[in-house]
Parts: sequence; structure tokens; C-alpha cells
Amino acid sequence: MALVEHRGPVQSMADPDYPVSRGGNPTTYQAIRMINSLYIEYADGEKEYHDLIADPHELLNTYASLSGKRKAALHASLDAVTNCHDAVGCWTAQRQDAFFSTRRPALPPTR
Repeated sequence: MALVEHRGPVQSMADPDYPVSRGGNPTTYQAIRMINSLYIEYADGEKEYHDLIADPHELLNTYASLSGKRKAALHASLDAVTNCHDAVGCWTAQRQDAFFSTRRPALPPTR
């Protein structure tokens, strides 16, 4: 699982993240990218979920079709990864829900 964060929209052309023409300029968001899926929470409250096996180009937002339990688990996972502050805590946060990964979890980091 990887945490992805974006602070935007970028307003200044001097910013190295200023998008190219028609490149998009999304609002602030946080996301977690998992082996087979992507979950995004935007600052405005909108959410997206993409099954990367069925939709590798991320064209179909299927968040609305998820169960309440799955939505809550995704939010909790994003919150845990966003707010972890040490190796053991982040390792635990990334592996808190087995239904996001088909791989066996690695051993936790040693101190």
C-alpha cells in the first residue's frame, strides 16, 4: 500500500507542479494505492474507488457500489496510513485490512 497526497489546485505558474494545458489541476486529495485498487478522498468530500484489474485506466469510479463496511475500512486504512509516525506504526497501518492485498504480509521492521 502506498500513500499518495496532492495539495492543490496549483495556482502559480512558477510552481513546478503547475499542470500542462488540459493536464488537470485537482483539488487537494489523499489516496491509497493498493495492489489491485486505488481509493481517493478529496478535500471537498468526494470519494473514488477504482478496481485496477477491471479498470486499469481508472475511468470508472465504483465507490458508490461498495458496501458500507468496505467504505469504512477504506477510510480507516487511509486515515491510519496518513497518521502513522514510525516504522512499526506505519507497517501496521499498511496491513490492517487483509482484504486489500492478495500477498502475504511481510515481517514488521525491527527497531
